[in-house]
Amino acid sequence: MRTLQSIQDCTHCEFCLGENVVRESTTTALFFLIAVTCLGLAWWAKPEAVATNADLEGELPGQQLFKDFEDIESPATLQIVKYDEALGQLKRFEIAKDKNTGAWKIPSHDDYPADAAEQIRDTTAPLMTLRILSVASFERGDQSYYGVVNPDDENLSVGESGVGMLVRVKDRADKVLASLIVGKEVEDAESQYYVRVPTEDATYVVELNPEPFTTEFEKWIKGDLLDVRSIDIDSISLRDYAILPTQSGQYGLSRNFDADMSFNSDDSKWSLERLVSYETGSATTVELGENEELQATKLNDLKTAMQDLKIVNVHRKPQGLAADLKAEKSLMENQESLRSLHEQGFFPQEDPETGNVEVLASGGETLVATDKGVKYLLRFGEAVASLSDADKEESGGLRRFLLVTTQLDESKFPPPDLQPLPETIEDMLKLEAAEAGISLVPEDSGSEVEAPAESSLSEAQAAEPAITEAPSNENGGNADSTAEVPPAENSTGDQPADATDPAANTPAEQPEADASSPGAGDEPAASSAAPSEGDNAFEIRTQNVFLISTGIQQDETPVTPADGAQAEQPATENEGNAAATTEPPVTGQEATQEELQERLEALRERITRENQQKIDDRKEKIEAARKRVAELNARFADWYYIVSDSVYKKFKISREELIQAKSADGDAAPANGFGGAAGLPGFNPGGFQLPQ
Repeated sequence: MRTLQSIQDCTHCEFCLGENVVRESTTTALFFLIAVTCLGLAWWAKPEAVATNADLEGELPGQQLFKDFEDIESPATLQIVKYDEALGQLKRFEIAKDKNTGAWKIPSHDDYPADAAEQIRDTTAPLMTLRILSVASFERGDQSYYGVVNPDDENLSVGESGVGMLVRVKDRADKVLASLIVGKEVEDAESQYYVRVPTEDATYVVELNPEPFTTEFEKWIKGDLLDVRSIDIDSISLRDYAILPTQSGQYGLSRNFDADMSFNSDDSKWSLERLVSYETGSATTVELGENEELQATKLNDLKTAMQDLKIVNVHRKPQGLAADLKAEKSLMENQESLRSLHEQGFFPQEDPETGNVEVLASGGETLVATDKGVKYLLRFGEAVASLSDADKEESGGLRRFLLVTTQLDESKFPPPDLQPLPETIEDMLKLEAAEAGISLVPEDSGSEVEAPAESSLSEAQAAEPAITEAPSNENGGNADSTAEVPPAENSTGDQPADATDPAANTPAEQPEADASSPGAGDEPAASSAAPSEGDNAFEIRTQNVFLISTGIQQDETPVTPADGAQAEQPATENEGNAAATTEPPVTGQEATQEELQERLEALRERITRENQQKIDDRKEKIEAARKRVAELNARFADWYYIVSDSVYKKFKISREELIQAKSADGDAAPANGFGGAAGLPGFNPGGFQLPQ
């Protein structure tokens, strides 16, 4: 057996050394062969040469920039980032679709609801088909020159120049559908701009309208805050007061005046309903003088301002402030929420009588009601500085906070004027007579027929003038109003039956009624006595009411009331006048008691139906107004609104501006000596006195 030493000695012999040399040479040759093989394969599989910038410059024009953006409904987020070089500030705007409701909101403005479904489509659709017109540069160093530096770059430094506007569109899965930096406009080329994809160095020229890519908040919302038409406004109330700090660190209410005005659309005039002044420290009712009137121009301008009131920004209200501007007790214990309210110019104060916490405003309040039953309450807070150039021009660079709520104004829906139901046939006949302009007054009594105790005729109907009617004379003219209607003959002769004679009441002694006689029919007599002259005339008028109400022609041959004998009455030149002053002739058709009862039931049914329709119409209008109030308050509930201070000035009408004096020539001139600025005479340092 070879020992370890013998093995070690063996490795140094010539035989072993030669064997090692051969082995190493073989390994080297093998590696060389593999290397040559790989090189050959690489050469065989080599790709085509990478295109040069010159090649790309010729191939890119006409290509679509965002090929994966294919569905116009797929965008769920739109982000816009702008850089203000003058201020050295970034302005970010984002609008996104709520994943649960599908409604568009503005995350950059506390998720305020956006009215942007169509605008999103109009804004993102051009990106789907955006194509490259030409390549301006492939160099990164040229990006500043073309204005396509990425504003969202973390390395962006203050004072950077050539920064563009970034537009980014994402889908529901947060996948980027399109991302584009819009730079400067190409000189001498209308609607052409330099653009760049943020992940590329190349700058392209495309045809694009960048105006829809705006970061202005008001362009993405329903700008008409109140959604009211000026022509619907029919009353305005002003509550002019101020909130002033006291020495105790609390706040006091300084009241100036309260004014309520109404507008009559028929004559387009304003009238003063109430004016209360607090100049002496207590409420004093003020009446307009003979030479004073409301200044309609200011009030009409306020109506227009209501319609045109625009939102320029919003902030979310603190928790605990309800939609009706009532504050919860928890709000009074939250110092951070109170501080937020005070900064905006709103001051919660508890009413010691009711315990309710009302939020008053340093800029006063205005109540505006519409004829649709919706009353708007606007409370204006403090003014804040604005950096907007438009605000600087219009209102000296100021904006003002505003709280809004609405209320149902049930005074616009008075109870309907319901027509009473006739209870008896006499009520029905009297009602029909009043509608036809006929009086049911017996000629012998000279007074109206007594209506039943429960008669439901209106005062206007009961006040109809009594018209005593008589048949035309033989010459066709009007008979004298004092002419008597010939009495009906009785069984004993030509004299009228004595009302006290029992014999006159027996059926055997009564003459057979002529078919055309007014007395014919099945209607029972009202009493056991024979009809008198006045009773007969009353029956004639009653029958005439029936004829008129049933539509029977009045040119049929009349029947005389005395004995039923027909007598022709020739027409004369006075016939038209006679028709206007005498009763319509009677045809001889008479309603039975059953028919009269049917007419009464039909009349009651018609009046009931008409009354119910009036009730339903009122209920429908109230429900529509209540629904409208709920919709508006749901919209206003969570927000402070910010409006231009120039608009606020149209709502802030002083007493001097509200009342004007009439000049000698009828033109209005500002009144002198009336009113004054809100001041300490009405100051209440101990707490608030809530406006009426």
